[in-house]
Amino acid sequence: MALERYGAKRVKALHFEYAQRNSPETQCARHLAETLGVELVVVDVSAAFAAVLCSSTGTAGTLMGGAERDEEDGGEVGGEHEVIKGTPATFVPGRNLIFLHLAAALALSRQVTEVWIGVHHGSLYPDCTREALRAVEGSVREGMGFEGFEVVSPLMDEAPIAVFNLARFYGVWELAVEHTHSCYSSNSKQHEWGRGCGVCVPCMFRRWAVSTAPTPTG
Repeated sequence: MALERYGAKRVKALHFEYAQRNSPETQCARHLAETLGVELVVVDVSAAFAAVLCSSTGTAGTLMGGAERDEEDGGEVGGEHEVIKGTPATFVPGRNLIFLHLAAALALSRQVTEVWIGVHHGSLYPDCTREALRAVEGSVREGMGFEGFEVVSPLMDEAPIAVFNLARFYGVWELAVEHTHSCYSSNSKQHEWGRGCGVCVPCMFRRWAVSTAPTPTG
């Protein structure tokens, strides 16, 4: 969507390393940026998030909340307990808020007024809501003096199946299915619906969305 509106030369992709265990994210980000012809900026905030995650989960070994499992061994991915009342165990406190403020600082330095984020409908994370994004806008405008700053969230009202439908519409179906990673674990096993363990919530959503999306014709 951003590429259609502004063109590759005016779009910058931003990827954060934050001590997450699903390391395939970086590989996917680099491949997407290279394929789409956009500049990729990688920001490493691992040290800060390692401290946050240790405090919120009690151990650095459960960075995304709970233990991993593979389809084959029947173990568990992501605990069912709530780290914070009303949120999934996989919630990383402050993640998107910190990302957006850092992105805003980078945008200000480059005189760019928009930061885009791909949050979609149905997320249980409090930093993925419309209200949270508006709060970030207000914070940046007030705290950085960045008038006109806007967080753009074009998928806010779209369910996962609609997101994949959009990928087909924009001609990037293969990229979306084969070269993006949403699994809670570092499992990068390739399936017809994409990469992942196949049993965590994002993988189940992804499998359902890809299998339900209309088959291209013509």
